[in-house]
Amino acid sequence: FGIINAVLTVFEVTIAASIARGVSKFVAENEASPRTVINGAFIIQAVSGIFIFAAVFFGADLIADLLQDHGLSGYFRMLAFLIPVTGLAIVYESSLNGIRAFGRQAVLILVFHISRLVWVLSFVVMGLAVKGAILGLIVADITRLFVGRYFCRELGGKGSIGPMKLLEFGVQMCAL
Repeated sequence: FGIINAVLTVFEVTIAASIARGVSKFVAENEASPRTVINGAFIIQAVSGIFIFAAVFFGADLIADLLQDHGLSGYFRMLAFLIPVTGLAIVYESSLNGIRAFGRQAVLILVFHISRLVWVLSFVVMGLAVKGAILGLIVADITRLFVGRYFCRELGGKGSIGPMKLLEFGVQMCAL
């Protein structure tokens, strides 16, 4: 689980350092049209999430072999499902930051971390061991996605922030 969690942390930090900062910045700059920023970020996260999902899912055997533990391949395949969900959930969390809804953002983060603890422990106690822990991480991120969607439901508007501008900013943030 430590190895799987370390790989997940790398993905989460990369997402948070790139697109999430861009979403927060552009939503703050375009308060009248946050939905346009969110939609642009969803396009980026969906495309990159599917690409990374496919790379991890279909490359799980290779990754496990590189780590000299073929038993990890099934866990990497499970982890692959978490990557696109995490990317989409972070868009909502960053949007709340951009509109300065810090209370709702804090609630979302709290719900996410509590649900992560509860779901992981629940599935492990059910006897699912490491697979249960990974399943708990997936369900917790799905929970964060739906709570974030609920908190951002009233955000609307139209504007000129498209996916390419977000992507350009995100690449710059990763380079730092």
